[in-house]
Amino acid sequence: MRTLGVLLSLCIASTAWAGKPLVDAGHFADESQLFLQLGNTDSGYWLSVQAYAVGFVEKDRARIEVRQGGKQQFSYACQVGWDGGLAKVSCDGPQSGKLLKKAGPVEVDLIQESDADDKEYLLRTFKVNAKNWDGKREWQIDGDDLLGAAYFAPTHAQTGEYATLRFWVANGADFNAILRCTIDGKSVPDIDGTVESKNSLTADIIKGNSRTTWHWTQAAFYATRFKITSVGKDPESVYVAEHPGSWQCQLRKGGITVREFSFKTNAKGDAEPHPMQQGKGAPPLPPRVAMVDVKIPKDNGLDQRIKPDVIKKSRGFGLAWPQHDSVKVLLASLPPAYENANPPPPKKGPVKLVNGLEANPPKLVDESSTTVSVWRNGNGYFPRAKATIAGTTQAPSNMYRLEWKQGAKLLATLKCSWQQSDNRKQDWNTVECEDNNLSLTAKGAIEANLIYTDDQQGVDYLVRTYKVTVAKYPSKGDPVWQVVPDDVLATAWAHQGGESVKIRFWLGMDNTSVELRCTVDGKKLPDIKMSGHADDNNIEATVYDNKANATKYVWQQAGGGGTDVQVGMPPKDFKPSDGIVQYLGQYPGKWDCIVRQNGKQLREVLFTVNNKGSIDADPNQPGVYPSWVVPIELRFGKDILDGRVRPDAMKKSRGFGLPWPKPPTTKFPAASGLPDPK
Repeated sequence: MRTLGVLLSLCIASTAWAGKPLVDAGHFADESQLFLQLGNTDSGYWLSVQAYAVGFVEKDRARIEVRQGGKQQFSYACQVGWDGGLAKVSCDGPQSGKLLKKAGPVEVDLIQESDADDKEYLLRTFKVNAKNWDGKREWQIDGDDLLGAAYFAPTHAQTGEYATLRFWVANGADFNAILRCTIDGKSVPDIDGTVESKNSLTADIIKGNSRTTWHWTQAAFYATRFKITSVGKDPESVYVAEHPGSWQCQLRKGGITVREFSFKTNAKGDAEPHPMQQGKGAPPLPPRVAMVDVKIPKDNGLDQRIKPDVIKKSRGFGLAWPQHDSVKVLLASLPPAYENANPPPPKKGPVKLVNGLEANPPKLVDESSTTVSVWRNGNGYFPRAKATIAGTTQAPSNMYRLEWKQGAKLLATLKCSWQQSDNRKQDWNTVECEDNNLSLTAKGAIEANLIYTDDQQGVDYLVRTYKVTVAKYPSKGDPVWQVVPDDVLATAWAHQGGESVKIRFWLGMDNTSVELRCTVDGKKLPDIKMSGHADDNNIEATVYDNKANATKYVWQQAGGGGTDVQVGMPPKDFKPSDGIVQYLGQYPGKWDCIVRQNGKQLREVLFTVNNKGSIDADPNQPGVYPSWVVPIELRFGKDILDGRVRPDAMKKSRGFGLPWPKPPTTKFPAASGLPDPK
C-alpha cells in the first residue's frame, strides 16, 4: 500500500500543473461580475476574490496565486459552485491563513485547474494597489479605476428575463431609481426600478473624533418592467426586443442623473457588442453580456471620488483598455477629478413654478381629506402633512415636497412619500410629508407650500399653500407644540369618489360618531349613520397645569369612514328596503341634514342631489375641485359641544388657510371654549 501511494504521488507530480497557465479564449472570467477586496487583521491583510467563469466542468478546481514585489507570496484553493450556467468561484482569504503586510502593487492570478485535460488556464490577472488608509490596520485596495466600465446583461427569473445594467459607483448603492430612455430618438415610458449593491469595497478611516468612509460599490439596475422579451404580455412593461436600435438612457436618482448609458440592441432583445470589444486587448465576455458606454455626470451628488487619470489607465482591477477609437471618445467624456466623502446635492438650475390651478389638467388638493399638524421632537417639532392630489400621473419619477416657511424665510423642505398605483391611468396620488429629523421652534404664522414636481416635463406645480398658526401650548413638563386650526370648523365636503358617499367636516371634540337626520324637499328620510374620524385626520394637544391636571385641545374630522349610502342611481331591478337610504339617486332634490349625537344637534349640512345621483357643489363656493369632491353648505347647530370656537378664524378661511371664493354666508356662533395658546 505504501508503494502504491508513492507511485500515485509521483504520477500526479509528473503529469499536472507544469509550466505557465494557458491563455485560452474558451476559459475566462466574466468581467461584468468580478470582485476583489482586502480584509484586515492585526498582523496584515488577506485577499478575497469572487468571479463567474466560463469554461468549467463539474470536477474542475480553481486557485489564486499572489505576487508582490515581483515575487510569488503564496497561493490557495478556491471554492467552485454553479450559478446560471457559469462557475461561481470564491477565493476566501481568511480561511487560508495567508497574509500580506506591505503596501503597494499586488498581482493576483485566478487559475482554473481543468480535470478533463490536466491543464491550467489563466482566467484573469488582477493588478491592484494595496493601501493602508489610516496608517494602522485599515487595508483596502484603491478602487478608483472601477468606475469606467458598464455592461448590459439578462437576469433570469420565473417570469422571463429582466434587462440589467451592471456598473460601479463610488459610494453606497441600494436606492430607488428611474431609467429614462430614448431609442433612435423616440421616448419610451420611464422605467421604475432599483439600484442594488452586489459587492462593496470600503475604507474606514478614524482619526480622533473624525471618521471618513470611502465606498466603491458594484451595482446593478433592476426593474420588474424592464424585460428582454414578452412573456405574458404586460402593457406597462418595456420589452427590449420590441425596441431594437440605439438606446440613450439616463439613470436618475431623486430627479438627478447619476449615470448615462448608451448601447445598441437587436430584435432578440440583446445588446450588440460594443465596438471596443473588437479592439486589440479586449477580453471575451459570456454570451449575451455586452459592454455599454457609461458617462458619469459632473457633480452628480452620488460619487464620493472620481479620478479620471486612474480610470484612463485601467477599466477595472488593472485591466488595460482595448485599443480602439471608441475608447478615446469614452475617456474624453470623463468628468474632472473630485473627492468628497459627503458629496453635496447637485445644484439644480431654476425650475419653472406653475400655479397648479392653471395647469391642464389642474393640480389641486382634495380638501375633504387633507390635514396639517406638527409633532413634538425634543424641544421643538417636525411638521406633518397629508393630501390627495388630483391631476397627477403615475410616472415613477414624480416627486413631492413641502416647503415650511415663515415670512420670506424657508425653515425646512420636507420630502413627501407616495405610493405608485398599478393603474397607470389613475390621475391622483396620496402623499404624506414628514421628517422626524427636524426640530423646529418657529411659532406664529406659517406658510407651507405643497409642490408637485413633474420630472418628465421639468415643471414644479404649486398645488396648495397651507396657512397655519403654530403654538407652543403652555404646559407643565415637556413642551407641547401644535397648530391651532380654528378655521377647519368652517365648512363641509361631500366626498363621492368611492361607492359610498362621505360627508366630511371637522368638530372640536373627541367623539365624532354621529348620524344624519335628513329631509329632502321637506320629506323626512330614515336616519343615516356616519362613522367617526378616519385616516388619522385629528389634531390634538394635551397640556398640564402645576397639579398635573390635563386639558385637551382637539380637532377631529367626522365622516371620514363614510356612510352606507351609495353614490349614483339605483339599478333598474332595485327594490328599496324600508328604513334604509341606499342610494343618493333615490332622493334627488334639496337635502337638509341635522348632524346629531345623543340627541344633540351639532351641525347642519345642506346640499342638492342631482338626477344622476351625485351631490352638486355649493353655489356660494364656486371654484375648481377634484372630480370626486365638492364643498357643501354647513351651519352650526343649536348645541355647541366643540372645545373651542373662533368665528374670526372661520370668516378668514375655510380650512388650513384656504380662502373663501366669496364672503361666507354662514352665521358663525360667538367665540367660546378653551383659551388661545401662545
